[in-house]
Amino acid sequence: DAFINCQNLRKISMVHELLTHLPASFARQCIGLQYLGIYSTKLQTIDVDAFKGLVYLQNLQLQFNQIECLPPLLFQDNKALQSIELSYNKIKALHPILFKPLIQVHHVGLRMNQITYIPDLELDTRSSFYLHFQDNPINAIHPLFLTHLFSNNYMGNTQIQIRFAPNTLQIQTCAYIDPNTPNYNGIDLQSIYGSQWYEMNISLANQ
Repeated sequence: DAFINCQNLRKISMVHELLTHLPASFARQCIGLQYLGIYSTKLQTIDVDAFKGLVYLQNLQLQFNQIECLPPLLFQDNKALQSIELSYNKIKALHPILFKPLIQVHHVGLRMNQITYIPDLELDTRSSFYLHFQDNPINAIHPLFLTHLFSNNYMGNTQIQIRFAPNTLQIQTCAYIDPNTPNYNGIDLQSIYGSQWYEMNISLANQ
């Protein structure tokens, strides 16, 4: 409850603060909050209930911090979230259910972290979805990661864009789409952001 009498507040922005930990319910009285930006700080840890009460939060900006871990149930109260920016942190791993509660999310930025493994993320978003993994030391991807994305009942008819920046990948063991795999809803599963995934996978495996 660091913020009180703030029912009409729509935006909180904290930049260059000496903040290292985000405690539980720090802004829960700001029920109408739509934008929260905490970036270019020394933020390292986030309590699992940090965003409790922020049921109308749409835009979360946490880039340029020192975050290493994201609790699996961090977004359990934030179903209105549409955009999450976590780039330029030190995140090492993602729990499969981290983004599951977010049925409206369309953008997740995870660029320039320390993620080495992409799990089989459980996603139920109803909108077009953009996921950015550029500049992470990825060396493995769950075999069903792409399959489940494109066969998801909610996401099958939406536009999905996943950016890995292939020129920076260090993949040795990864999932690939078999050339005989049928398309889902007219989407060519062999093409991801203009690159032939099957051919790219073989090329990277031989490096």
